Amino acid sequence: MSDAGHVIRRTGRLLRRHAARVALALVALAGGYATIDAGLVTGEGERAMMLFLSILTLVLQYALTRAVLGDLGYSVTARSRLLAFFGMSLVTVLATAVGLLLLVVPGLILLARWSTTLPLLLTSGEGVFACLSRGFQETRGRTSPILLAFLIIYAPGLAAMAGLLLAWDSLWLSLPETSAIGLVAVANLALEASRIAGWYASVAIFTLFHDSPKLGEIFE
Repeated sequence: MSDAGHVIRRTGRLLRRHAARVALALVALAGGYATIDAGLVTGEGERAMMLFLSILTLVLQYALTRAVLGDLGYSVTARSRLLAFFGMSLVTVLATAVGLLLLVVPGLILLARWSTTLPLLLTSGEGVFACLSRGFQETRGRTSPILLAFLIIYAPGLAAMAGLLLAWDSLWLSLPETSAIGLVAVANLALEASRIAGWYASVAIFTLFHDSPKLGEIFE
């Protein structure tokens, strides 16, 4: 497998190829989360919107991944795997979170080793745990470049949100409300752009392990 730069270049190519879909997903997610962070929705409305956005995030990841795999010429399973994807997401998020909370490194390793599991779920027809096991095995020995690629992709969004949180109190005290809301929106755009790029990076990594007749046309 090539280095992290190769993963990022392929990710960029996929993002440009699907720019319209990416833009729609970005506006929907960043707009929704910015509305909550800016305090424009509170109480029961905030909780309902958070639930809606959580579900929308999973649905968009599933739909965009399925679309890009089909565009790349992979044989995507005809039947819906959305419920299986929800289950897989629950397992991977919980396991990665526990790893990050305990020692950090185990969580980062799982992030890299399970990077191809959703594309596997959509193309192999296998069950959740079979895909988790297969993804973990096929990325053996490639953890470092995969992890570096993800860290580069996620860094801008995480940095933007970290800066926003650190300056949260002074933000609302020192700036007009409209300016503060604008900065919240920009930070959420950066975070959601990184998140969506991460979805496409998983497909880019998948293409390095699984050939398709259209890969040469798209990437070379």
